Amino acid sequence: LHLPLQAMEIERFAGVGEISLDNSRDDLRQILAADLASVPNVVGINNHMGSLITRHPGHMSWLMAEIAAFGGLFFVDSYTTSQSVAQPAAAEHGIPSARRHVFLDDAPGVPNLEKEYARLLLLAREQGFAVAIGHPYPETTAFLQAQLPALATQGIELVSVADVIARQNALLTEQQNTVLAGGL
Repeated sequence: LHLPLQAMEIERFAGVGEISLDNSRDDLRQILAADLASVPNVVGINNHMGSLITRHPGHMSWLMAEIAAFGGLFFVDSYTTSQSVAQPAAAEHGIPSARRHVFLDDAPGVPNLEKEYARLLLLAREQGFAVAIGHPYPETTAFLQAQLPALATQGIELVSVADVIARQNALLTEQQNTVLAGGL
């Protein structure tokens, strides 16, 4: 579910089903339920826009509590602001989460796609994983259709968001165990 959340710019409406600071917790619950019902077989949620809401601890806590109540969903923070509290709020409510590292087509044009895609591959190699988001623009789709088949020959595996979250958690656990073992 690409969940519409309120942006900092007042004039930018995230779309039908938007959750905003004006919503009460009951409003938020009803909007989220309707949004989830609109996507068959939903397995996770990421925010569409949301630079205002994702930096608001109260509403993010409400949102994550409601997502947790649905059970079995993950959350990907599109990371539209460096002040986002989405991942800590998700963790607080036991929701598996990740955040976007690269926005492939935030700026139009193939040169930008090439630059951001190269950055994505670099981050994946450095971190062991990376999450990219993009739009279903014809230019982006054509670019990815041309590039993705070569990933295996570059030593990179394309996996689902759920797999990225699992791998991210495994790396974190491994790091924590290394610190614990080093401290004994």
